[in-house]
Amino acid sequence: MKVSRMAPAWRWLSAVVAMSILGACGVSPEGEDGLPVDESEAGLQEEAAPSELAVVDPYADAVAPGGVSSVLNPQNAVGAPDGNVATMLALLGGSLVLDMGAGEEGTGPLRVYYQGLTVVLVATVEFLRADMSLIATGQAQFLNLGSGTFSTLVPYSSTTPYRYVRLRGVVLGVYMVDAVEATGPLCGDGRVTAGEGCDDGNRVSKDGCTGTTCRVEPGFTCQGQPSVCTDINECANGTATCSVNATCTNTRGSYTCTCKAGYTGNGKTCTDINECTNGTATCSVNATCANTQGSYTCTCKSGYSGNGRTCNDINECTNGTATCSVNATCSNTQGSYTCACKPGYSGDGRTCNDINECTNGTHTCQPGQRCVNRAGGFDCVPGSCPPPLVLCGGLCVNASTDGTNCGCCGNRCGTGKTCSAGVCTSGASPLAFSETSVENTSSGFIVRTPTGLLVDYSDEGIITTEGADASGRGLEVAGWSIDGEPPMGTYDLCRKTASFEGTPGSGNAKAPFPLRVTLPDGQERVLTGTVIDVRVGATCSPLHPSYVGSITLEPYEE
Repeated sequence: MKVSRMAPAWRWLSAVVAMSILGACGVSPEGEDGLPVDESEAGLQEEAAPSELAVVDPYADAVAPGGVSSVLNPQNAVGAPDGNVATMLALLGGSLVLDMGAGEEGTGPLRVYYQGLTVVLVATVEFLRADMSLIATGQAQFLNLGSGTFSTLVPYSSTTPYRYVRLRGVVLGVYMVDAVEATGPLCGDGRVTAGEGCDDGNRVSKDGCTGTTCRVEPGFTCQGQPSVCTDINECANGTATCSVNATCTNTRGSYTCTCKAGYTGNGKTCTDINECTNGTATCSVNATCANTQGSYTCTCKSGYSGNGRTCNDINECTNGTATCSVNATCSNTQGSYTCACKPGYSGDGRTCNDINECTNGTHTCQPGQRCVNRAGGFDCVPGSCPPPLVLCGGLCVNASTDGTNCGCCGNRCGTGKTCSAGVCTSGASPLAFSETSVENTSSGFIVRTPTGLLVDYSDEGIITTEGADASGRGLEVAGWSIDGEPPMGTYDLCRKTASFEGTPGSGNAKAPFPLRVTLPDGQERVLTGTVIDVRVGATCSPLHPSYVGSITLEPYEE
């Protein structure tokens, strides 16, 4: 900022006029110690201000509205000292507020010009902001120096400029004020003096040098007089406090911080954005997204190839990466492949073993032909069927072990039986049930089979096949013979009571009895029930009062 102002050097002229007036009125200007100063020396202390620089009026410009209380002629305290005075009436609480002028705020000690004292007095001076709020309070010491106009300094150490000053009366005293003057640096005169950090000859702020206190504004550096202020590039000199994940942009007097792409925050603090979880990543559906600092990566899943934004299926069957058996067929699928063993082989496709059709009976050789196995198939060649093999239906079989031709062609062993040494055997004992008589009872028992059939045993225990009578009526069945295989599962047993007499004198209507079960493996189990005088009828279950117990028949190994 460089502003040229043309103003009359009235300060130099006013000093000459003031000296003439003071001389005529008997006023002796003082130094800062309050003592009279020779007029010739006072004249030498003033320097002519350069014509191209603005000159600031250091005296009060006006009486503040509403700022007068018990003061005679308050307007006489405005302007430079001229011998005309305002009288402060202390006993009536005298108070006078003077306006230093907008743009002419004081920054240094206040000089008060006074006269008419007969005793030494100390008055209170208040320094106020533009909104009339208090900044600081000082004391003005008035000495009894006889007739004439004198001056005294009121110290001011705050850095805040003051717009108004309030002079208060003193107890049991009266004093007269001629003028007040703001001393110290003159911000805006182009000269850097004590208390000023810069002075560019301009009282406008925001150009590097403040307009009221002539201090260097943040973000600038100022040199010379009149001062020249230049912007500081905080982004370049390392004083910026941006996040390492932000971009620093210099501005006039300051700088800005903006988070880089992939980060969020205020620039001072920047947090990584997880694009994989917030839905902004653009990975293929056939890719895996992995978050990174400030970004993310897309990696095609196994079975796909590409850059992660686009992923294409890999045909493992054609590119040689499939691990199917040489005896299997490879079929490509999305992201993978399958292996299926070729005809004549069995396995999971990764491993395929030859099927021996000649031994498993799946060959199609004609009678008189001999089956010869080979990898993936078989051959039928003319030939005989040497002993101990026999020719049955055109097939060479071992009649000693063949369950469909046991002992001779066409002799098929029944369910649950095997062919051993040419004989069909079951390798198991029959399932049988038997009871032990209980005194004073006429009884029998009922068996509920796993298939839901009720078998009524109430005689001497005839062993026959369960399916003898589908109705289940009138059967006297106690078990299954070797000619039939009992069904696997749970059998429920209930006591069938025709009549019952309790033990004499016991008052007990119950009696224990055992029920023996012979399992197909030859083992026996004894179930102990209780005879009660309840007729079971044609039913049996674990919830029935006549329930004795249950046994579970599981498949046996031959």
